[in-house]
Amino acid sequence: MKDISVEGLSFISDTCYTPGMIFSIWIPLVVPNFGVLAEVEWCQPHDKNYEVGAKFLQIKEGFRIKTVEQLNFIEEYRKKVYFNEGRSISPEEANAELIQYYRQSIGKQLPDGI
Repeated sequence: MKDISVEGLSFISDTCYTPGMIFSIWIPLVVPNFGVLAEVEWCQPHDKNYEVGAKFLQIKEGFRIKTVEQLNFIEEYRKKVYFNEGRSISPEEANAELIQYYRQSIGKQLPDGI
C-alpha cells in the first residue's frame, strides 16, 4: 500500500489493472480486519511496476474513517521508530509492537485477535 484515504487507496503492483475493474482488498493490520470491494480508478507506470488507484465500494463511513486512522497510526509509529532508533520495520512488525506496548500500558489482556 502506498497511500490511503477515506475514499480509497493507491498501491504498487506488478500488474496493470484496467480502470473499472472490481476487486477485493484485505488489510489484516486493523481491528477488526478490513476487507472491502474496490474499483480501479487509474493505473500508471511506476519504475518497473505500476501504481494503481482504487476507490472503496460499499463501506460504512465510520468504519472507513476508523480503518484509515489505524493505518495512519501504524505508519506514524514506523516513521518514529526509524528516526528515533534507526530501525526500519514492516507494517506488521509495527502493529505487533504497538499491540505489545498497549497491552503492557493498560495492564490487562486485550481480546484475542488484537
